Amino acid sequence: MKKYCLLVMYALLSNMIMAQCTPDLSIVYNGVYPKTLPNGIEGELYSQVMQFKIPKDTMSLTVDSLYILSVAGGPATMNIQCNKPGCGYKGNTIGCALLTCNVPAASAGNYSIDVTVKVKLKSGIPLVPPVYQTFTNSLDLTIDQAVGVKDLWALWKNGRMQVTPNPFNESTTLKCISLKKQTATLNVYDMTGQLKMQQNLELTAGLNQSLLNTQQLTAGVYILQLVIDGKTFHTKIVRAD
Repeated sequence: MKKYCLLVMYALLSNMIMAQCTPDLSIVYNGVYPKTLPNGIEGELYSQVMQFKIPKDTMSLTVDSLYILSVAGGPATMNIQCNKPGCGYKGNTIGCALLTCNVPAASAGNYSIDVTVKVKLKSGIPLVPPVYQTFTNSLDLTIDQAVGVKDLWALWKNGRMQVTPNPFNESTTLKCISLKKQTATLNVYDMTGQLKMQQNLELTAGLNQSLLNTQQLTAGVYILQLVIDGKTFHTKIVRAD
């Protein structure tokens, strides 16, 4: 009876720590995405899905499994909820995790989020024991100051949207104002008018920040179009080398 109760408790705990995220099976290259986390705002809840692909092997060893041990370095305790119980993954698989943090007031600044993992490596040679190694991967996170009425008004006069940074590399953040909860459409065109990128944005009333994954864009100048509240807004963006 005691063993049965322990199994039930373990099952409940496993369900509690599993994230409500779906692995992006289109990821081709090993690594963690996005490389740079979208900005957060002081005094608000930070929430971001992290996608990753576990390598199949190293130069001479096969990756048997990988476990995420900890996430540290944010403005406050950073919680991680994986889509697998215990944050454990087999080699050559794709997973995801939800990062959340209650950002304190007056905590604006730049942070390095350190994700520590433990990897089990096998050589494939009989009787050779597995090798365990620990690695730490760092992700950049910027916490912005809370936006006041003056800041909202400035953004409104600036066309209700702003892209930062601009120019950018693999990703950038779009800030925009929505009058209500809605789905907005974002289109990116090259200078010949060809559609190069399209993304739906789930917005709430007020200020919104959305990470734009621009890896599919080559270096150059583009026109970003945002369709929101039945109106269309444009701004010029630049993808750097």
